[in-house]
Amino acid sequence: MNAKYTPGLWQAREHEGFWYAGPAVLEGSDDGCIEADARLIAAAPELLEAAKFVILYARVHGGLNATVKQLMFDKAQAAIVKAEGKGA
Repeated sequence: MNAKYTPGLWQAREHEGFWYAGPAVLEGSDDGCIEADARLIAAAPELLEAAKFVILYARVHGGLNATVKQLMFDKAQAAIVKAEGKGA
């Protein structure tokens, strides 16, 4: 099944009291979760890309070498940083 979604790169941003995450506008109570939700949603394309890369590489090559492990680590770390809003 091929899901259709708005292509990334998505960004989490606040504008005039609303949080935007890629194509979504988040509304709700100001309990501190809206910004975190926006960042997590904005990181979704990178998380999906990293997960697909791991599966594809493992299927094609039957394992993971050191270079690919480092690339996967870098992609995962970048997605986590984006999702958590650290280093932004």
